[in-house]
Amino acid sequence: MNDTCLEALYTSARKVCTEECGTGVLVRGIVEFSSYCKNSCTYCGLRSQNGSAGRYRLSTQAILSSVGKLYRLGVRTVVLQSGEDPELSADWVSSLVAQIKERWDIAVTLSLGEWPRSSYRQWREAGADRYLLKIETTDIQLYHRLHPGMNYSNRLRCIDDLEELGYQTGSGIIVGLPGQSDASIAKDLQFLYERDFDMISIGPFIPHPRTPLAHYPAGSIERTCTALALIRCLSKNSHLPATSALAATNPDRRHLGLLAGANVIMPNFTPQNHVEHYDIYPHEGRVATPESSPLQKAEYQVRLAGRHMDYAKGDSLKTKAPTGQTGQGSFS
Repeated sequence: MNDTCLEALYTSARKVCTEECGTGVLVRGIVEFSSYCKNSCTYCGLRSQNGSAGRYRLSTQAILSSVGKLYRLGVRTVVLQSGEDPELSADWVSSLVAQIKERWDIAVTLSLGEWPRSSYRQWREAGADRYLLKIETTDIQLYHRLHPGMNYSNRLRCIDDLEELGYQTGSGIIVGLPGQSDASIAKDLQFLYERDFDMISIGPFIPHPRTPLAHYPAGSIERTCTALALIRCLSKNSHLPATSALAATNPDRRHLGLLAGANVIMPNFTPQNHVEHYDIYPHEGRVATPESSPLQKAEYQVRLAGRHMDYAKGDSLKTKAPTGQTGQGSFS
């Protein structure tokens, strides 16, 4: 696609975003509370076979402290994210969610991977509002090559369960995966559009040096932003984040997602002594910073895009009918 066509696409995407979602950029605070993972996804630095990964688990109190910090700074959505930690229990997550909802008027988004429907139901009943589970790719053969031991059908089952249980549900893809074709990306976008997700995350593939895909090229930022703009034009009012992966090699690139139609930014509130160890992919921006700095960085990117920060909870804009220190640590 030539520059003129790209700019026309981005302009259209921004117009749709303004008309459907408003002019502000919603702020969600991320707390990454465990870097342990039982899976062996070939692109992810948290994969169980990465023996050099800095593993940690945050205690309940440490997580609550982080949530309290972001709340005091005005953020009204927390995203609780972890690897698929084999030590994580559904009861512990349920208790954590309930404590957060009791203390603060805040939306809780979970991103914890694949679980039984009963666990998803338990967390929903405890007060969880949203759940993010990226499909990554809808190319079934590619999915299984990238996710040894995992099953595409189970991924879909999880997404179905989340929607049926009444979560505001998010999914998404990675652009530039080794073996991914243009036709595959088009199929991905069709899937995301047809499912009409409340939230959609699109980011580039970033090779990690401790994974089997270490020597493959990174996904194109331009192609990622093109996919982002296309899904904005298709899905209209889905919430789309300008992902951290856009800034993985250059911290000043995240605003490009906003210029392509994104309307969400997610500053990181993981404790300073752990933030570098949630190493999904190499990230130049992953350094210990003062408490207020995550918001300052986010606001800078938002201003670069000519937008302003929006501290509302930012619930779904869809009109669907309702459905019902580094070390092992412990969850305590």
